[in-house]
Amino acid sequence: MSLYSDNCDISKISKIVYDYLDDRPYLIEEQIFDIDLPITKMRKLKKIDEYTKDSKPFNLLRLAIQNGTFNKKLMPIGKKDKKDKKAICLHFTAGAYEGADGTTCNTPSDIVDADRHAVNYWVYRDGTIVEYMEPEYWAHHSNCGDEYNPKVIAIEIVNYGPIYLEGSDLKWVDSKGEIYTYCELDAALKSPDKAYIDLMDNDYDKLGRYKKNSYRGYRYYPAFASEQVVSVAKLLKSLCNEYDIPYRFLPYDM
Repeated sequence: MSLYSDNCDISKISKIVYDYLDDRPYLIEEQIFDIDLPITKMRKLKKIDEYTKDSKPFNLLRLAIQNGTFNKKLMPIGKKDKKDKKAICLHFTAGAYEGADGTTCNTPSDIVDADRHAVNYWVYRDGTIVEYMEPEYWAHHSNCGDEYNPKVIAIEIVNYGPIYLEGSDLKWVDSKGEIYTYCELDAALKSPDKAYIDLMDNDYDKLGRYKKNSYRGYRYYPAFASEQVVSVAKLLKSLCNEYDIPYRFLPYDM
């Protein structure tokens, strides 16, 4: 029996991601920088005029634009020179395996700059990387405003968000308020891939970042899938090399 609920079962994640991307053929398979990953795990969004008119990708992207999502022309607020990029920000979602159209990168036709919330890259739970905006472009992805966001490349890592203990199971709540079982509490003892993070575990929090043994009021968080860790590491190294960004973590209080 699986340690995970149907939506969280690691063995099913690849199919979930594949089905999601299969419904969006305008997120085309394309090499992103020179990253050593299978081409099937790298996708890129293009502008609608870069697709063959009346092809399936063209028509589905046109529909997505009409629905207010994935209009690449409307995602960025501006563009910066390579030399002006100073840092990379790693975010994680709190929304299961859903993609950028469910959280960021929404682009209704009447969008104003203050509401342009988009990131450059998404890394899905099977390790797939999707480039929604080239790194030179920027939009709001943090509360740092116009001073810092233009200088930062933003990466969103798909995650279920905070989970909580109920009985012997860890639970999570989706965006619609539905409650699901994420995994059994002792899953970390049975699974070769770490199932979740316990912020009371001092071995994990060696830097002492979580003095209250919690983050935003929660003690438990799903661990990132090993495939994600590999993809994020390779993406970071490539971006740091391309944009001459020091390959190090900034102080936590910055």
